[in-house]
Amino acid sequence: MDVLYYSPGAASMVVHWLLIELGTPYELRLCDTSTGAQKSPEYLALNPNGVVPTLILDGVPRIGQAWDRLDAHLGKHGPYMLGDRISAADFYLAMLMRWSRNMPKPATAWPNLLAFADRMRARPSFAKLYELEGLDEWGNAPATTTA
Repeated sequence: MDVLYYSPGAASMVVHWLLIELGTPYELRLCDTSTGAQKSPEYLALNPNGVVPTLILDGVPRIGQAWDRLDAHLGKHGPYMLGDRISAADFYLAMLMRWSRNMPKPATAWPNLLAFADRMRARPSFAKLYELEGLDEWGNAPATTTA
C-alpha cells in the first residue's frame, strides 16, 4: 500500500487531497514537524531533505518517477506545462524543482526539466523575486546536471 508522510497544512496537503480525490488506497503517517520528526534518521532515510511530504509508492519514495513523467510531458507537449502558453502550473513546478536542488538527483538532472528551469529563471520576474526575497541559490545562471 502507498504511504503518505504528512504534516497538517503543509505541502503534503495537495498530495493528500489528490489521493482522496483519486480514490487511491493509502496509509497516512504523521510527520510531526513541531517535534523535528522530519530530521530523524528514519525519516531522512526516506527524504534526505527532511521535508514533508514524502510519498512512498510501491515501497520506495517516488520523486524520481514524478520527474520522469514531468520531463516526458515537457518533451512532448512543452515548452511549458500547457504547451506554448505559460500558466500558474509552470510557476508552481519551478518552485517544486527549486526545492529539489539539494536532493541527490535534483529535478534539473532531467534534460527537459533543466531547459524548463532555465526558461523560468530567465524571466525578469524571477530575478525580481530573488531580489525582493533575498535569495541567491538556484539563481539566474543555467543549472548543471548532476546525473
